[in-house]
Amino acid sequence: MTNRLSRREFIRVSAAGALLLSAACAPAAPSSGASSATSSAGGAAKTNPYPTYVPLANGPKPDYRTDDPRFDDGFDNYPANPIKAVADKPGAGGAINVLNRAYFPPPTPFDQNPTWQEISRQLNATMNINIVAGPDYQTKFVTTMASDDLPDIMHIYNGYALAPNLPAFFKAQDGISRASYVPWRYIAQHPYVNYQADLPWFAKAGFDAQQMLMPLGVSDPTDGYYSATAWSKGQTADVHFQDGVIDIILGRRQMSEYDGLVKAWQTEAGETVRKEFMDSMSAGKR
Repeated sequence: MTNRLSRREFIRVSAAGALLLSAACAPAAPSSGASSATSSAGGAAKTNPYPTYVPLANGPKPDYRTDDPRFDDGFDNYPANPIKAVADKPGAGGAINVLNRAYFPPPTPFDQNPTWQEISRQLNATMNINIVAGPDYQTKFVTTMASDDLPDIMHIYNGYALAPNLPAFFKAQDGISRASYVPWRYIAQHPYVNYQADLPWFAKAGFDAQQMLMPLGVSDPTDGYYSATAWSKGQTADVHFQDGVIDIILGRRQMSEYDGLVKAWQTEAGETVRKEFMDSMSAGKR
């Protein structure tokens, strides 16, 4: 038996994984609805840091579901009688400014986008979303941090590796400190669903992909730690690697070149990033 994938298997797994990119960034939900508590070395109780998972009650019956909260319910068709999540519009009028990273091609501008306008109407707030291209986002984020005009919402991914001195930055904003944060155990995590109106096969494909890939998932041990190289060079190295993988999927490069892509990524940033994260873990810096 060989541990190498054929091109067909590589494309199948990669395509399935693409459906889960958004969900993969979120921590796995606990298997029970209650926060667990364990004793630390000092005898103090330590609560589960993740939000409590609350199954949707009295919701529409999905076409695809499992009792495992890690998997998303799937719908082939939009529910005829969807439930109302909140009684009143949550916004108080005015605008909400958002800085976000582009994960997909840019949307139609707000003034020509009825969906975006409807979301703002139902929220009772004008959503001004500044969507920045992926390779430029870290630079934009750092520039925004240094300005006196911060948006209401800033999208943070890749933990503290996104920008230097993030903990100090958070504490400096209007006196905010960790003590004033709402602990995640008081936040209910409701389920996502798989549904795409213009892709009738999307729900089943997403559900099947989760069934195949979720059991293979491994938690990222670098979450909460910092690597200067991951911030300065890591994303560029990742893009070069991902571009090479896409070339393999599309047949522009040979599968035999994959190992070379990995070595190039290691040379460009990967090995340095690995060492810095290991040093950060050893020092207990979070």
